[in-house]
Amino acid sequence: MKVLFSFFLWFFASFANECYADRYAYQDSIEIKIENENHLIIHKHNWRIRWNQANNNSLITSADSMISSSIFCINKHSGDTMFKYPSPAFTYIKFDKNSNYIIACSNINILNPYQLCIYDIQGTIVKKRHISKLESRLSVIEYEIFKNRFGIQKSEIDNCNLIYKMDTCFIIDYMAIDNDTLAEYLYSFKSKNHISSNILGSVSNFIYWYKSEKAVSRGFYDEKNNYDPNFEIKFDKNKPYSLVFLDPRFEKAEILIQENTICK
Repeated sequence: MKVLFSFFLWFFASFANECYADRYAYQDSIEIKIENENHLIIHKHNWRIRWNQANNNSLITSADSMISSSIFCINKHSGDTMFKYPSPAFTYIKFDKNSNYIIACSNINILNPYQLCIYDIQGTIVKKRHISKLESRLSVIEYEIFKNRFGIQKSEIDNCNLIYKMDTCFIIDYMAIDNDTLAEYLYSFKSKNHISSNILGSVSNFIYWYKSEKAVSRGFYDEKNNYDPNFEIKFDKNKPYSLVFLDPRFEKAEILIQENTICK
């Protein structure tokens, strides 16, 4: 992933009044462990290593990503590693209520491809999603103009699950696009995230989309001093249908597992 200096200059100027300032780039190292009767889940990430990889253009393969961030599952009875994968940098992980799925979430934005991943207990990813504070909302006609105007350039976001087809419009996660021209054009169609209008963000480092201690520290009062976002997977015909949770203002929000993405 390229870190474009010109893009960050434009990005800071555009969002200075909408996002919190970052004094330093996020470079922390975190280890998270959760367990139940049968499984131990371990996640580790070191974002100083990730920054060095990005700056040296050595973040190319999944093996490269494994060096700076990974998630793995251990069978507590046999001691066998059930899966071990490179991963985004997560800040919150839990089992669903039946321990059949692992909900892995993150408030880290910079150099992080996804802020939500849901795995089944065998390690198969059933949902992955990037989440931004703002997004572009285009009518059907505006979307057709966008496609015709940029043509081949649009392919840069087709394969990243950043375009969502709604009933009457198209949603584009333009803040995740590593292309100055596209992002500047889509900025004129900006709106608050349709998942929740309460999502908070810093200029580049963080995105606070679920109830958490850090979201509360941004100015929201938590009466019970309870930071549990109450993540819950809803099912339809025994298949995961959506993830329901509390947003930073403790209001209920929902992300569909099968969103209508426009993707090649």
